[in-house]
Amino acid sequence: MLFRSGQGHNPLGALSVLAILAVLSAQVLSGLFANDEIAFSGPLARWVSDDTSIWLTGKHRLLAYGVYALLGLHVLAIVAYRFIKREDLVTPMVLGHQTVSTEVAAPAAAPRWAIPLAIFGAAAAAVLASGLWPR
Repeated sequence: MLFRSGQGHNPLGALSVLAILAVLSAQVLSGLFANDEIAFSGPLARWVSDDTSIWLTGKHRLLAYGVYALLGLHVLAIVAYRFIKREDLVTPMVLGHQTVSTEVAAPAAAPRWAIPLAIFGAAAAAVLASGLWPR
């Protein structure tokens, strides 16, 4: 057994993390200027017009769905790695290092249903992020 450190996300995982950070940043920035016209207003809402504040409030609510969708996809990817590729990503994340065998194993082929499931997940995330999900 070897300890492998310094390994991070694969390129798609890295883009996913950057997307999550970008949407969270937009969520925070829009919340600073948001105003629900009832009880809550962001700390910087008084610095913009009421129309702009209300518009940003709508974007703030929409961005929440984007956060949920991206986080859901990220967790779905972790679960897929666990059950499809038989690779545990949670333990190395908690411990800070990954234990690997000195033997080189052949990579397992993804089952036929993995790609349609990924497409469905991406479509569901897009619908949630767009705000078109029925209420």
